[in-house]
Amino acid sequence: MRADHWIREAQAAGWRVTACQEGTLQLACCRHGCKGRLSAELNALGPEPEPCHEAHHGQYGATVFDLYKDLVNELAHRRRSLGLSQEDLCAAAGLADGHINKLEAFARTAQFPTLQLWAQTLGCEITFAPAPIPAATARVIDRRIAKPYAANKARTRQSKSEPKALFDAR
Repeated sequence: MRADHWIREAQAAGWRVTACQEGTLQLACCRHGCKGRLSAELNALGPEPEPCHEAHHGQYGATVFDLYKDLVNELAHRRRSLGLSQEDLCAAAGLADGHINKLEAFARTAQFPTLQLWAQTLGCEITFAPAPIPAATARVIDRRIAKPYAANKARTRQSKSEPKALFDAR
């Protein structure tokens, strides 16, 4: 099987290529926060890869989603301890009717600004605290040490001196 076909099949199975080094493809699960990894030799790719066997919840790895679930459960507990209904909280926060209901039932996943508003409305703060650096981040840091970050280096192929026209002048 050709490598490009195998890679397309891997992507269809939920994998993304993260690196190709010394004839080995490194793949990671596409779900946010999933630790699923796979590697394959380019000269012996074999059958199409199976989907990731790690636990998932929607588009998230189970570990990441469990942390989110804990936060939502804490916010729901705080709301109840203040004697507020979901409707009361929506009104106080300026959210649409039923929004908190959908978030507490995990029918929707809140983005960070909504979580922040939700917490502040309940008299809480979401704080940032240092934690151990994950192994994947440590590997990236090690690679970055070998090739330092250049802040002034352009990140796109487009030259800064040649802005792309948004509209054709006619």
